Amino acid sequence: MYQSLYRKYRPETFDRIVGQKSIIKILRNSIKNGKISHAYMFSGPRGTGKTSTAKILAKTVNCLNEIDGVSCEKCKNCEEINFGSSVDIIEIDAASNNGVDEIRELRNNINLACSSLKYKVYIIDEVHMLSIGAFNALLKTLEEPPEHVIFILATTDPQKVPTTIVSRCQCYNFKQISVNDIVSNLRYICEQEKISISDDILEKIAVISNGGMRDAIGLLEKASLYGDNITLEDFNELCGFVTDADLDEFIDNLVSSNVEKCVSIIDGKYMEGINLSIFFGQAIDKLRAKMLDSITDESIVKRYSNCILLLNEVSLQLRISSNPRGLALAYIGKNMMSQPMKVKDVNKTEEEKGKREVNKKEAVMKVTSDNSTQQQQEDFEDIKFFDNEVIINNTFATASKQKLEELRKKWDELNSYTLDSEYGSNVSFLLDGNICAVGDKNFIYAFHYPSLVKRANEMYSTLIDTVKNLIDLDYDIAFLSDDDWKIEKEKYITRIKNGEKYTWKEVEKKSFLKDKPKKKEKMTSKDEISPDDLFGQDLVEYE
Repeated sequence: MYQSLYRKYRPETFDRIVGQKSIIKILRNSIKNGKISHAYMFSGPRGTGKTSTAKILAKTVNCLNEIDGVSCEKCKNCEEINFGSSVDIIEIDAASNNGVDEIRELRNNINLACSSLKYKVYIIDEVHMLSIGAFNALLKTLEEPPEHVIFILATTDPQKVPTTIVSRCQCYNFKQISVNDIVSNLRYICEQEKISISDDILEKIAVISNGGMRDAIGLLEKASLYGDNITLEDFNELCGFVTDADLDEFIDNLVSSNVEKCVSIIDGKYMEGINLSIFFGQAIDKLRAKMLDSITDESIVKRYSNCILLLNEVSLQLRISSNPRGLALAYIGKNMMSQPMKVKDVNKTEEEKGKREVNKKEAVMKVTSDNSTQQQQEDFEDIKFFDNEVIINNTFATASKQKLEELRKKWDELNSYTLDSEYGSNVSFLLDGNICAVGDKNFIYAFHYPSLVKRANEMYSTLIDTVKNLIDLDYDIAFLSDDDWKIEKEKYITRIKNGEKYTWKEVEKKSFLKDKPKKKEKMTSKDEISPDDLFGQDLVEYE
């Protein structure tokens, strides 16, 4: 059976570990001098050699003919470990075995004598995935294990490992492997496998693998399967990368605030099947290089920095968007047109937010007390203070499945405005949620992430205006997270089961919206709505 290159060329001795010379030197000296610790923790990015080093360490401490911290690879212990048949080398994947029961089983077996080796070695990969209970169960055993036991913990996220665990280990931080070291190792593999590939492609692979050898070997294997004499253009097309010429064109237009051209390039790359997150990541890397080349020119550095911040902000939003194309185009367009190369500060302080709210309230009070002109009312029609509890109640009081279906059809019209220069970013944001229940002039709208709910409430008046102006809907909206919506839905079902009725609540309006819902009388029993009528059977389950 064919074996993947990253498995075939997994290091089997310390000499084959790439880019971690200081760590390897310390480990070899500790073995050579007989100063082996009872517990190690290897941390660092993926593909930097943590697990491979752990396996080599486990083999070397058990080698019968070890010389200067190097295993002989010929004794029965080395052959048994290389073949993977040793029962004394126990590998545990903490991502799928993270419960307290698994660690308790480890504790129960740890005192058993070794079967054939000198040391019983436990390698726990992705150790940060263990539960709190599992960490507590491991703690005492890790502090004072039997003399024949060695623990090696590996993690890509050491911050999530409790300090009580970290303090009981010798810790080594594996760094990202340099481009030169990756290229050198790839060239060695090419020679062994008789792969014909240019140095330009090898350097490209080394750069985009971001310091991870496993990713680099995976890309090399993909390129080798394309055929002999693969060109850089072929490689870019194969992996979905953008050429340097296209990147330079995009960056030049971004820096010069050419909105039309930037939007055209982004849209074109999306239509070509390019992953926009990868595209923006390449652009950020290119901008960083350009910024370092121009570090002495303050004005140019500032412009490059603003471009990097803008692209990074868009990339973060793409991760939680169901419409990446629309969001990227609208976000880039709006930010560049409103204030070229100045990234909107989305992390406003609480003090600033408080000042804005006070200013809004003062404006409302002023207009309310002075009704001398109609114009003053119209100036403040977008000021809106909302009460989610009341909107939810009024939605349930007048909701129906028919209204839900009608609004969803109407809502689909927003898709045609994702590229609109004025409303595009708001539309893309709104399209990330889901309409849950609809009543008379009220509806409930859910986002998957609570952070989006918070942002929606901060932009409440703007979003209401967007919906009103684009699809002529003047509704009050309750923005909820998916989890909060489930809670509200269960409350509704429970009340209906218990025969409780929803009554429309009229509240004192703190806005100047033209269409105000009229007060509704208490619902009679014949007006009562069943959960099926409100949500549809596909959305709710009840007895």
